[in-house]
Amino acid sequence: ESDRSTMLPASFRILCSLLLLICILERSEMSTSRGRLNNISRHLLERVVSSIDTDSLSVKSESIYGDTNANNKAKCGACKVAVPTIRFLADLHVPEVDIVGVIQDICILAKIEDELVCRAIVKEFKTEFFSVVLNTELTSEELCGRALGSSCANVSGILPSPTAPRLRILQLTDIHVDLNYTEGLSADCGEPLCCRPPNKFLGNGGAGKWGDYRCDLPLATMKSLLDYVKENIDFDFVYWTGDVPPHNVWNQTRYDQLHVMSVVVDLLQKYFPGKLIYPAMGNHESAPVNSFPPPFIKGENSESWLYDSLVRDWSSWL
Repeated sequence: ESDRSTMLPASFRILCSLLLLICILERSEMSTSRGRLNNISRHLLERVVSSIDTDSLSVKSESIYGDTNANNKAKCGACKVAVPTIRFLADLHVPEVDIVGVIQDICILAKIEDELVCRAIVKEFKTEFFSVVLNTELTSEELCGRALGSSCANVSGILPSPTAPRLRILQLTDIHVDLNYTEGLSADCGEPLCCRPPNKFLGNGGAGKWGDYRCDLPLATMKSLLDYVKENIDFDFVYWTGDVPPHNVWNQTRYDQLHVMSVVVDLLQKYFPGKLIYPAMGNHESAPVNSFPPPFIKGENSESWLYDSLVRDWSSWL
C-alpha cells in the first residue's frame, strides 16, 4: 500500500479517501436526498476541495506534464486506488446513481473540467465502467495495467527481421475528422474540443479554414491531404490504423461514429482505387470511447453495431 500511495499526488489521495467517506455518508440516515450529495457531505467536499491545489490534478500541471514517467505513475496509482474503492462501495450496495453523482460533483468542484463536460462524460462512461470494474476477473492492478499500458505493466513487441522484404507503406492514423468543424468559430472554448457549434463565432480571430492546432481536422484538410498523397507519393499499400472520429467524447452516439467512418471510407476508395488498404480500429471508433466489450457480451451492450458496419464498409479490402 505504501508503494502505491507514493505514486499519487497528495490531492489524489485526499479525493479518493473523500469519495469513500461521502458515499458512506450518503448511505446514512443523515442523507435527505438520494442520488445527490447531502448538505453535510457537500459542505465537507467543498472545504476539502478548496484546500487542494487543483492544478496538481491535471496532467497539464507543469510539475507532471514535463515528466512523462511521473505522469504515467500518477495515473497508474490513481487507477489502483479508484478501482478497488469502487468495488468496495459496490460491495456495500451503494446505489450506482449515488456513486455517479458523487463522481460528477467531485469532477465539478475540483475543476477537473467544466460542469457540462463533467456531468456528460461520467454519464457517458458509467455503464461500461461499472460493467468492467464489477464483472471482470482481473485484479485491480491487472485492470489498470491493461488500461494504461507500460506505465502499469510490462509491454513487449517483436521487431521484423532486418533481411525481410521492403515495401513502401502509407500509414494513415489518428485522423480525427470533425465533420462539424466550422471556420471562424472559437478555438478556445474551455472544453476538450472546440471549433464547432455551439462555440462563439469570432470571424478572423477564430478557427482557420484549414484547421487549428487546438481542434480536430476539418474535412477539407483531409481531402487536401489525400489529393497530395495521390499525386506525389508512391506506395505499395495502406495501413489505416483508426481513430477517425473527433474528440467530443462526452457527446457521441453510435450513429455519429458510423457516419464519420463511412465518410472517410468513401474518400479512401475515391482517392486510392485499386490500392490494398489494411484497416484497423482505434480506441475512438466505439461509443463511448475505449468501449470494446468481449464477444460473450450480447444484446444492446454488445459491439456488433460497430463490427457489422465495418464489415460492410471494409468489404472491398478484406
